[in-house]
Amino acid sequence: MWTSPRCCPARPCARWCSPTISTATSTATTSSASPSWPGPPARATSQAGGLRANLAELRRTGAGAFVHWLPVDQGFTLEAGRAIWGFPKELADIDLRMSSPYKRCIVRKDGRLVLDLLIKPGVPVPGTGMVTALDAYSHRDGVTRRIPWSLTPRGIRARPGGALIRLGNHPIARELSELGLPKRALVTSTISHLAMSFGEAKEP
Repeated sequence: MWTSPRCCPARPCARWCSPTISTATSTATTSSASPSWPGPPARATSQAGGLRANLAELRRTGAGAFVHWLPVDQGFTLEAGRAIWGFPKELADIDLRMSSPYKRCIVRKDGRLVLDLLIKPGVPVPGTGMVTALDAYSHRDGVTRRIPWSLTPRGIRARPGGALIRLGNHPIARELSELGLPKRALVTSTISHLAMSFGEAKEP
């Protein structure tokens, strides 16, 4: 999911493959390589297996989110996220513009543009109030952690397409470009309110 590519008091913005913005929480996790992260384990399923084998593996192992970079705009959530869960949080300037039919999020770090995301919400879809559980993974100071994570969304909307991304000249923007961005969005989803809870971080 441009999950990943998915704003609590910290208003984080991040990425994966279908952008998600909410007035309470805007999650998007990143998934590009970190110099200190040795990379994902070798896949048990060969690429020759194709889509069917990959979907079978997903059903067997479940889905998770690797948080590579998590910008926030408040000191408390920066320190809490780092100390309690090992999230790679960094202070950034996050400009959310939610009053018009088009929703916009502009992220700058060290005075340089990371990304400018413009979204047009789609139609209401079922799922309000349903609790979704998954594992989040973080890697900081040489330690990989698994964090149980639950999400309860309200006001979900979705549509084909519906998002435009402009990248800046920050190093994180270059990492996003290495993932193939910017390109046309396959699906866009928005959440008007998202309640999240995190369990104890453990080394897997």
